[in-house]
Amino acid sequence: MRIETISFIKKNASALELSEPILVTQNGVPAYVIESFTERKQRDQAIALLKLLTLSEKDKEQGRTYTSDQLLANI
Repeated sequence: MRIETISFIKKNASALELSEPILVTQNGVPAYVIESFTERKQRDQAIALLKLLTLSEKDKEQGRTYTSDQLLANI
């Protein structure tokens, strides 16, 4: 992850290369992260998948499962 100052971002915003996220600092303190839309979308999808996996594990632990025959009977 690249680290840049907020003044650098202001001066070079139109020419920023977003091949990797950029950590923006303000007065030496991390303030923002800039990332490409594609990276954001991939991260959001990964988080959604992890949430679904967690829910399915809870269902399995609580015995909320179906056999393939039960599923086919409900279609």
